[in-house]
Amino acid sequence: MNLRILLATFAILLPLGNARAQTQGYAPLSPNATIVQDEGGVASVGNGACRRPLVGGGGTCASCDSPVGGNAAIGTELIWRNGASFVFGNQRLGRELGTGFTTEIIARTLFYSQDYREAFIVDLGVGDTYNPARSGARTPTVLNILQPNSRTGAATRMNIPVTVKNYNRSYLSYGVGKQWFLWNDALTVGDNFRVGVDIGGRWGSSSARFNEIRHRTDTIDGLYIGGDAKWETPTRFGMFSVGVRTEWTYTWTEILQAPSDMQEINLLLSLGVRY
Repeated sequence: MNLRILLATFAILLPLGNARAQTQGYAPLSPNATIVQDEGGVASVGNGACRRPLVGGGGTCASCDSPVGGNAAIGTELIWRNGASFVFGNQRLGRELGTGFTTEIIARTLFYSQDYREAFIVDLGVGDTYNPARSGARTPTVLNILQPNSRTGAATRMNIPVTVKNYNRSYLSYGVGKQWFLWNDALTVGDNFRVGVDIGGRWGSSSARFNEIRHRTDTIDGLYIGGDAKWETPTRFGMFSVGVRTEWTYTWTEILQAPSDMQEINLLLSLGVRY
């Protein structure tokens, strides 16, 4: 399962990495370069070779001295997402879980293009998703598990029919993608509107609770593809953003002692700050 996710991530990274490697005209700057702001509200170094946003005051251009970003700055962003999780699929969990709740915290690095209208992004985050069982009748699943023998007290393997009560996943996520700045470039100190897409993987643990027994745990692997739209405005702490996100996810699990894969559509509200 991990191999599938690594291969998918590598397939996305390879062409993007080649594009970066072809960047020409890289000219390193001093880490102590001074940033100034012109009349149009755009922050830049005096020689114009490197720029960074001045939303929270002055700074240095140390992040530009990297061949990864060429002559363009490298930014950071912290994102908090919350919203609904809609489960579907042909296997047991996809059929029996109802609408749940997802929360995520993402740390993002932005590698800006030369005109600051686009950015290649790398995400690393943590998340948690909870789904209760659907209401109504559910089909039991037979699990072969250790249970105390009522006569001897010793643990004995038994076939126990169980029905799912709820299912929780906690995970680490990692991904890459692209962002586009539509109203202004990324360094303009003013309102802006952004759209983006990304793809990545997830790895973590899950816990299923049942009506007949306490719970079972299992490791999970996942793949996600997402898109978002954000409005952002400058504050003293950075570029504050609010937006919406839609993502499709696929989770591999065998928590029911057999393939129990599931798919989700998540509709999320996003809050963030970009530096």
